Amino acid sequence: MTASTSPTLDVAARPSGSHPATLAAVVVFALLVVALVARTAFLLWEPPFDGAVHYDAVAPLGDAYWGMNLLVGGPSFAISWVAVAILAARLAHGRSALVTIAASVVIGVGGILFALVVTAEVLPFALAANPEVLSEAEGRAAFDVLNAHLDVVAPGIVGSQAAVAVGMLVLLVVSLVTRALPRWLAIAGLAYLVVFAAVPFELLPRAATIASDLVQTLLVASIGWCGLRATVARR
Repeated sequence: MTASTSPTLDVAARPSGSHPATLAAVVVFALLVVALVARTAFLLWEPPFDGAVHYDAVAPLGDAYWGMNLLVGGPSFAISWVAVAILAARLAHGRSALVTIAASVVIGVGGILFALVVTAEVLPFALAANPEVLSEAEGRAAFDVLNAHLDVVAPGIVGSQAAVAVGMLVLLVVSLVTRALPRWLAIAGLAYLVVFAAVPFELLPRAATIASDLVQTLLVASIGWCGLRATVARR
C-alpha cells in the first residue's frame, strides 16, 4: 500500500459513513413533524381542561376518548419530545457538547414521562364515563371523586413538564452562546419558557391555551429543523 492510497480511501469512506446519519435524521424529523401535527389535532379535539375533567364533556365521546388518548395523544407527545431531543443532540459541538447532549436526554426522558402520566390520568375517567362499567349516576359520582384527587398525578405532570422546560432552557442558553441555533430562535424559545412558566394557561380561555400550544409546536419544529440541518452539514 502506498502513502497516497490511504488518504484516498479515507475521503471515499466519509460519505458512506455519514449518509446513514443523515438519513436517520431525516426520518426522525419526519416523525417529529407527524407527531406535532397529531399532537395539535389531539389538543384541538380533546375536551378543555379547566382544572377538572367533566362527565358531560367526556361521556358523549364514548370509546373515542380513551382511544384518542391511547393511540394519538400519548404517542404524539412521547414521539415529538424524543424526536426533538435526538435532533437537538445533533447541535452539540465543542466544549459544550456534553451539556447539549445532557439537556437533550432530559428533554427526551421528561417528554416520555409526561406522555405516560397524562395518558394514565384519563383511564379512570374513561372507565367512569363508560355506561357499560358504571351507570350515569355512579359515573358522575366517580368523576367527583377522581377530580378531588387529581393531586395524585399532578406531581408527575408538573415534574415532567419541568424536566422538559429545564432541558430546553439549558439547550437554548448553550445554543445562544455557541450559535448552534439562530439567535432569534434561541431568544424566542427563552421568551416562551418565561411566559409558559408565569402564565396559568389552564385558567385562561381555551384560545390562549391553543395559541400557546401552536407557538410551542412551531418552536419545537424549528429546533428539530436546525438539528437536521446540522446533521446534513456534517456530511
